[in-house]
Amino acid sequence: MNRPTSVTIITWLLNAMCAVNLLAMGTGYWIPAAQNLFARSGNSDAVHTVSGILGLLATIVFAAFMLRGANWARWLYLAWVSIGVVAIIFFASSWLYVLPGAIKTLVIGYFLTRRDANLFFTHRLPALT
Repeated sequence: MNRPTSVTIITWLLNAMCAVNLLAMGTGYWIPAAQNLFARSGNSDAVHTVSGILGLLATIVFAAFMLRGANWARWLYLAWVSIGVVAIIFFASSWLYVLPGAIKTLVIGYFLTRRDANLFFTHRLPALT
């Protein structure tokens, strides 16, 4: 079974978003507004750095294995981002912080669970007769 175009686009977009997030993390520590946000959260910069890098690495691993057709990577990624959206709901001071992640999760979830994606991720070899 050939990989659906939607799966290819999503996985490469995830990798691109990880690259942008990594760049933003690296430059964010030099921006006073970002420093104030980190200071108000009560966690140290090290906690934000480690959790951010681990999240980016997990997403890159999930995307790489989704390109190869690993069904577990698809479901772990969807669980990962869904848990993230739920966590943001509890900690966000405004729905404006929740909506972008929720919309992204719904759109990606839709395309990763369509019929063609399901066939790709659950491909079965034909039985030998």
